[in-house]
Amino acid sequence: MSNTGFVQAERLHFFLVASQVLILLYYFAINILNIGEQGVGILYALGFFILSGLIGLRLIVIRRLYFRLSFLLLLLLVILVTVRIVFDRAEIAFLKETLIGSTGGVIFFFLMGVALSFSLLELLRLSTRRPARVAMLGYFLLLAVSVFYGYLAIELKERLRDDIFLIKMEGASYQRPGNFLTIVFLLYSVLFFIVMLVKEYNKLKTPFSFAMPLIYLASTCVAAFSAQMIGSNNSFLMISSIGVITLVSYSVKSVSLRYPGSRRQVTDRVLSYSVIRSLFFRGAIVVGGIFLFLVVIVNWADFDIKQMRFFGFGDSENDSVSSRLSIFKGNFILHYSDSPLWGNYNIDVESTGAGTYVHSALGYSLTHTGVVGFIVLLTMIVLVIRDLVSSSVIFDGSLSFQLKSVRMLFLFLFLVVFVVASLATVMTWSVLWFSLGFLTLMVYFKK
Repeated sequence: MSNTGFVQAERLHFFLVASQVLILLYYFAINILNIGEQGVGILYALGFFILSGLIGLRLIVIRRLYFRLSFLLLLLLVILVTVRIVFDRAEIAFLKETLIGSTGGVIFFFLMGVALSFSLLELLRLSTRRPARVAMLGYFLLLAVSVFYGYLAIELKERLRDDIFLIKMEGASYQRPGNFLTIVFLLYSVLFFIVMLVKEYNKLKTPFSFAMPLIYLASTCVAAFSAQMIGSNNSFLMISSIGVITLVSYSVKSVSLRYPGSRRQVTDRVLSYSVIRSLFFRGAIVVGGIFLFLVVIVNWADFDIKQMRFFGFGDSENDSVSSRLSIFKGNFILHYSDSPLWGNYNIDVESTGAGTYVHSALGYSLTHTGVVGFIVLLTMIVLVIRDLVSSSVIFDGSLSFQLKSVRMLFLFLFLVVFVVASLATVMTWSVLWFSLGFLTLMVYFKK
């Protein structure tokens, strides 16, 4: 391909990625604001996948598509879930919602994550030739996400109740918009990390270079408080954890990029001794800084944090934690003993009532897909973590170092997603499946 052809192809990718992210933001925005309504703006989701398909077609012409062993286990898990639903529930509508639904469809969110992973990693590749353009596109998209969170916070604030920090809603489910807030923040965090990595590796000077970390911190706070306004403790915890992990990872990689002599240690393994030591040291600094920042903001705004759902609206205990523990203690053994080997996907309806399943991805896999499903899920997770830690190379040359920096972030983000999934949600949690596509690199393009 001629140099002109390369430039045109790069411009096309920039345009497609910008359109892809913006249309996804709009889709999530209208769904969060229309809390309680299912499938709002589904045409925008279709538009996202059409754009993603165009990006995939462009990449498959110039690169090869690879699949890791963990992907085959993921397919096996999807097949197992499908079989159990067909035999245990025999409901086509439920099967459709579980696989491709916009609320919790495992295939829907996995493909969404894979599509965004392709787009952002290709931007990282293009940064070797067009670092300034990649950085500017990244800054534009980061500011777009920041505006997205600011707009949502303003809109939600207008609906707040007078007595507690919660919007007025009647019988509306907060899990779906809460999951959407978390998914957007995962995208925001990875995009922030990649853009700052490109900026520092190529020593770019832009007007946003110094402001962007502060904007990211402010957006983290806005997103977390937005999650509390809709009553989602899960999203509040996820966004807070992701924000801390991203800032700590950025601070560690920022130092390694400023001191080239340290690169050899960092590039040997994702988790070298120097990296682990820096993580603990800088993690304490970042967490302490964020805590002081929040204390100042809360005191300045004269805000009573006890009004938030995370703090039980002033009660002595968190109802989310206590209810999950109560269900686990009372129902897990009963549900699991019904079919230990293969599970029963309708066990809660048949025994203790609809929705009384255990809120734990691992526990849910045991009760609904049995020991077989549990082994498949756990083996897949182990392989994913192994692949993120290992030094297998997707990129060559200088990009090999940058990708390992990104993989370190992916590892920590995926771990926090999996821990929360294991303690508080189900195996088909949309954030988990989005992360499996977005953070694990189980499907990737290579030259």
